[in-house]
Formats: sequence, structure tokens, C-alpha cells
Amino acid sequence: MEMLTVSSHAHGVFTVVTLAGELDLSTAPLVEQKVLSSSESHPHLVFDMSGITFMDSIGVRVMVKAHAHVRKFGGTIALAGLTGNPLRVLTITGLHTRLALFVTLDEALTTAPATPNATPDVV
Repeated sequence: MEMLTVSSHAHGVFTVVTLAGELDLSTAPLVEQKVLSSSESHPHLVFDMSGITFMDSIGVRVMVKAHAHVRKFGGTIALAGLTGNPLRVLTITGLHTRLALFVTLDEALTTAPATPNATPDVV
């Protein structure tokens, strides 16, 4: 099992949360903790998921909970860099139609809405 690394940094109005490794039952609490600690002061989150090698239904739950949580503070989330298994999981569940997905982090940072009701062009 590959562990997950989680880091974050501010980029304009966004907090970029970079994930690398596997997002599953054993690693989900790391992401949830980062979302909780970042979202009140900077509720617009962009997840750089280009380093995610595996994601299961628990990862989907984490993204849904993150989305619901930041909306309480007027925030938004965007997911960038999804490929392979993680992209397939979001597509199968239909979540790709509910969240803003971007091919690259740069695209997300220049295109992602900083208002919850804006609808970006998504992948």
C-alpha cells in the first residue's frame, strides 16, 4: 500500500491542496484534516490530484464532504490533474458532472470559479 502525502499552500484566493499516493480508507483522514484546517480562512480549494495513483469510494466521499464543507463558508472546490483510476472512479459515480474538473493545476487556478454559483468549462 502506498501512503498519501498532503501539502497545501495559498495561491491568490485559492488554497492548493496537493495530494500524492493513494486516497482510501487509511489515508482519508489526512485529507479531511487539511480541508477542515484550510477552509474557514481560505474556502476556495483546488485539489492537485496529479499525484493520486489510486482512489476508491472513500476518496469520493472525501471529495463530496469537502465540497459540502467549503460551501458552508461560501467556498468552492476544483479538482486538477486527475487521470487513470481516480478519473474513472469520479466518472463512474457521476461526480465529474457535479465538481469542477480541470486537466492541469494551472488551468484550475486561472479558470476555476471563486464563487459557488459560477459554472466553469470543465473536462
